[in-house]
Amino acid sequence: MRRAVWTALLLSVTRCEAAFVPPPPPATPVASVALDPGLTMLVPGDSVRLQATLRDATGQLVTDRLPAFSSSNTGVATVSSVGVVRAVALGIAQVVAAASGHADTSEIQVASYPLTDVSAGGNHTCAATAPGGAVCWGYNRYGQTGIGTTGDAVMLPAPVVRLVNAVPVSGGNHTCAMEGGTVRCWGWNLSGQLGTGFPGNSAEPAVALSDSVLTAVTTGGQHTCALTDSGVAFCWGLNADGQVGDSSFVNQLRSVLVRGGLHFAVLSAGARHTCAITTDSLAYCWGANEFGQLGDGTTTRSGVPVAVSGGHRFFTISAGRFHSCAIEPGGTALCWGYNGRHQLGSTTPDSAASAPVAVAGGHPFITIAAGGLHSCALATAGTVYCWGYNAFGQVGDSSTDDRAAPTAVGTALRFVTLHTFGDHTCGMTTGSHAYCWGLGLTGELGTGRFASSPYPVRVPGQP
Repeated sequence: MRRAVWTALLLSVTRCEAAFVPPPPPATPVASVALDPGLTMLVPGDSVRLQATLRDATGQLVTDRLPAFSSSNTGVATVSSVGVVRAVALGIAQVVAAASGHADTSEIQVASYPLTDVSAGGNHTCAATAPGGAVCWGYNRYGQTGIGTTGDAVMLPAPVVRLVNAVPVSGGNHTCAMEGGTVRCWGWNLSGQLGTGFPGNSAEPAVALSDSVLTAVTTGGQHTCALTDSGVAFCWGLNADGQVGDSSFVNQLRSVLVRGGLHFAVLSAGARHTCAITTDSLAYCWGANEFGQLGDGTTTRSGVPVAVSGGHRFFTISAGRFHSCAIEPGGTALCWGYNGRHQLGSTTPDSAASAPVAVAGGHPFITIAAGGLHSCALATAGTVYCWGYNAFGQVGDSSTDDRAAPTAVGTALRFVTLHTFGDHTCGMTTGSHAYCWGLGLTGELGTGRFASSPYPVRVPGQP
């Protein structure tokens, strides 16, 4: 009897021990919550996962818990318990991650901008939208994004106000566009580059020049040029080096005729010089020439067009910061000017060339873009090649090493247009999507982050 009782007591204790489950340790107190990205753009149906970083009072990561996610407008964007955001409809929603009384917010913009062309500027970018209008993003101190206000960088594509049926062309810190026969410009206007007749900046498009015969506009560092259907060129803005081409070396607040009586088919404004191709395919340049960027065999500036030496025939030309590039009818590319970062893409070891030198590699190109200290060109098969300065990834081969010769941009994408100005490059693909790469520290890549990219990234908001 006594033994049976002890046995029963032991069984009872064993069952109690088996049923006992110790309570979980208390969750680590959270002292801060951070969401990345803090701003993103999606098109309806797209999704993105937000990364929530929790830290305790000592700054250490908290990994044993998740924040609570919520959306301010589930009709625009929903969010799951692990931070996956799904775009539902056009609009703006705030997604909040909260823990222990601390929270952070990510703004979700659901928009749809079918882009038809894209133009890289000094530290901003603009693009034309379908069926009309334009969007811009990036540095906006002077109103160069055209959204109607100045100040903080515009991190995602935003509509340009009061502009329809126009293709924007981005310059140093200003932008211009052809709207019918009218040139409209916005942004920085210290030297008269907006062509409005007075030096005040404008955060929205302002009329620079209006004439039914105008067909094209090009923007430089602080000057602008336009072309008529008969090939007559007009320029305005900074003219300290003669880049306006009227022989005066005096800034012009309104358009003036480029001297010389030449008729042009192609026009390209660079940082402090301008280049063009005549209707009979000869190249002329004017303006600054300290590195030979006019290509006339000298380093003497010129306030009127001078012929690029060699008698080459070209069908397209691009003026960059201190160099210029052009393509012959057979697809051979030639460059001239500053070569300190190999932006000429040639085999010459010289730091500059005052006459055209052939770009190495023998690739047949159809368009070329001379940037700040790098160059890019589009081959016949749609492959983009870049060379020169690459500290920000502007060569696009996923590295940050300078390239002395044309190097294929590291992507399977095929492009149909290409544009570069400063230290980033953008282009439109065969699938009608805009991609950018290179410098992104002022939001010029349009990704919603202050970050550069050594490979092409798709501009958000495109269906």
